[in-house]
Amino acid sequence: MKTAVLALIVLLVLVFPIALYGYGYMKTSEVLNKVVESIEVSGFKVMDVSIIPPSIELKVTLTVRNPTDTSIVLQSVYLEVFLEEFKLGEITVAGKPLPSGAVTTLDGLMRIEAGTVLAAVRSYIERGNVTLRIRGSMVASATYLFITVSREASVDLEKTYTMRKTLTEEMALSWKHPKDFSPYKFISDDALRCLTIRSVLTVCLKVKSPYLRS
Repeated sequence: MKTAVLALIVLLVLVFPIALYGYGYMKTSEVLNKVVESIEVSGFKVMDVSIIPPSIELKVTLTVRNPTDTSIVLQSVYLEVFLEEFKLGEITVAGKPLPSGAVTTLDGLMRIEAGTVLAAVRSYIERGNVTLRIRGSMVASATYLFITVSREASVDLEKTYTMRKTLTEEMALSWKHPKDFSPYKFISDDALRCLTIRSVLTVCLKVKSPYLRS
């Protein structure tokens, strides 16, 4: 009798942690899946432009919103950015917390070959509109009780921007998305001024720079 009771106690001691972990894992996975599916990428902006021959370096920000009541951590974000058929470059962002009901900004650095930029801009000017595609993946994690679960999710966004007839400092590109985001400036005013000035300097120095000769 004592042996049976002892065996039952040992069995409970062994099974209970496993059952608790299994429940916690399933619950965390369920919550994480819900959050990942609800995450909204509500903005993509070029904040600064630097010319580093033979490439152009862009500092970009990606605005991400978590509309759920569960906080998660974005462990890593890897994105490839395309302008029409031109691949502009890649963005790798270090992970950061994404609190419930909050918006966070992910900073990235992207280097693009000058030839690719010129081809994309020429196509953009000729057509008057351009489609921006952002594809990649992100790894997010959530913790429930004492259990942390991670999940990788794909990112596949497509936006069409249209150019106004006049190209001024107030130039804005319209954001067109199935979720009907409001229009906002794709390139900030400071970055636009910086890009304009540096573009003029680049043209002036083109003959003298061996990196920029075609």
